[in-house]
Amino acid sequence: GYLARADSLGYRHVAGPSGTTANVLQLAVLLGMGGEEALALLRLAMAAWMIPTDDHSFFEIMLGADSFLPPKFRLAMGMEDLGQLMPENLHIGNKVFLKTDVWGSVGQWLQRTDGKRLCSVMTPEARSYLSKLTGITC
Repeated sequence: GYLARADSLGYRHVAGPSGTTANVLQLAVLLGMGGEEALALLRLAMAAWMIPTDDHSFFEIMLGADSFLPPKFRLAMGMEDLGQLMPENLHIGNKVFLKTDVWGSVGQWLQRTDGKRLCSVMTPEARSYLSKLTGITC
């Protein structure tokens, strides 16, 4: 189940797969609020809200959203899962949301005390992957 998968991947778990994320994406679908890129952006917003407040872990938010997104945005159940949060630029209406802006912000956070503390407990493989996404040495 969920806990066994989270543990096998080394993912933190807080509360279980995010029903809040699933509900928000389902409501967006029902209201016709854009296509797959809009849903991916909503998932990013859910992560930005619920991870810092410890309502859910990254894995739990991704699981809550997974069934609403096409394969290119879904979990791969491996190291590349973090990159799936914003794997490409998102085009919604006449606005473009750049993946370099998202990962650049993460890189800036990694240079702060909490970010350095996180990097210090990561495996070398995970640090390398995060550095590749952010452009910042973790």
